[in-house]
Amino acid sequence: MEVRGNQALPTHNKYCPQCNHCTKISQTTDTCWDIHGKPPDKKWFPNKSTKAMQQPVIWKVATSSQVAPSRPPSCPRSTPVGLLNGGSKRRKTPIIEVSYPLPPDAVWKKVSLRSGLGKREREYTQGWSVTDEPLCKRCQKQCMGKNAKRPEFLEDLFCNLVCYEEYRLRTSNRFLREELFKIEHGVCTNCQLDCHKLVKDTRPLSLERRREFIQKIAPNIAKRKNMFEKLVNEPTEGNAWHADHIVPVYQGGGECKLENMRTLCVACHSDVTAAQCSERSKARANAKKKLKELMGSIKIGMKCSAVTNIKDHRAIDERGSSVIEDELFLEVPGSAYSIADS
Repeated sequence: MEVRGNQALPTHNKYCPQCNHCTKISQTTDTCWDIHGKPPDKKWFPNKSTKAMQQPVIWKVATSSQVAPSRPPSCPRSTPVGLLNGGSKRRKTPIIEVSYPLPPDAVWKKVSLRSGLGKREREYTQGWSVTDEPLCKRCQKQCMGKNAKRPEFLEDLFCNLVCYEEYRLRTSNRFLREELFKIEHGVCTNCQLDCHKLVKDTRPLSLERRREFIQKIAPNIAKRKNMFEKLVNEPTEGNAWHADHIVPVYQGGGECKLENMRTLCVACHSDVTAAQCSERSKARANAKKKLKELMGSIKIGMKCSAVTNIKDHRAIDERGSSVIEDELFLEVPGSAYSIADS
C-alpha cells in the first residue's frame, strides 16, 4: 500500500527511451531492430558527442507514421474519496488510458526534450493537428502556451497546469508523493511523528549519535531492527515515511487522487500492512471454507441423484423381467397345464 520515493533509484529506468513498436527499453522506432533489422556488429546505439551534451535545450519533432499508440479510451469518471476508477486494484493508470481519444484529424508525433546541462533526452508522444498545432497530452485540446511548438519542459506539452497535474498524479508515484508532502509535510497522520524533521536532524550526526537520536525521538521505529538500521545508515525521506492508501489497493483503492492518500511513518505503515494482511488471510480462509461447503453440497446432491437413477433403473429392470416371464408361459393344447386347468 505504499509509494516510496526520494531514494537512490537506478537511473537507467528514469531517462531511457522506450520503443513504441516493440516496447523495449533504451531504443526508439528510429533504432528498432524489428523495423530496420539487426546491424552486423550488433550495436545500434550512436555515441553522443560532448558538444551535443553541452546544449542547454534540444528540441525535435518526428512523425511516427509507422507506429501509433493505441486509441486511448475516454477518461474514467471520478468517484468519491478521491478514487479515479472505483474498484480498481492498480496502483497507477497506464498512460494510454489517461489521455482522451485523439481527434480524427490529428496524428501522433514524438517530441524529444532535454532541459539542463548533461541531461539525457526523453521522448514523449503528443498529438498534433493537421494544421501543425500541438495538442494537450491529456485532453487533446490545442496548447496555447508560448513554448507549445518548441517545448522545453514536460509542462509545455499540456494546455494548462490542471491537465499536467492530473496526468502526473495518475502516472507517477513520485509526483504523488511530492504533492502529498506539500500538504502534510511528512508528518505521520497516526502517531504525529515529524518524519521530515527527523531525517533533517539525523543526517549531520554520526552513526552512534544517529542511533541515540532515533531511539529518543522515534522509539516505534527503533523497536524494528531492519527499519532502524536502514534509517541510521541512510537517513532519507523514503526510509522514514511512506504514502499509504486510505482505501487499500486490494479493496479497490488504486488509481486514486490525494484524497485517498495519507502520510504514515514506516512503523505505523508496517502495522497497517500487517493488519491488512491478516484481514486478507481471514477473508481467504472464509472463502475457502464456503467453497468447500459448496463443493460438499454439490457432491451430496450428485450422490443422491445417482442413487435415485440407480433405483429407477432397477425398478424398470424388474418390471421388464416380469413381463418377459409372463410372456414365456404359453397355453399349449394337450399339455399338463391345459389339462389341469380344465
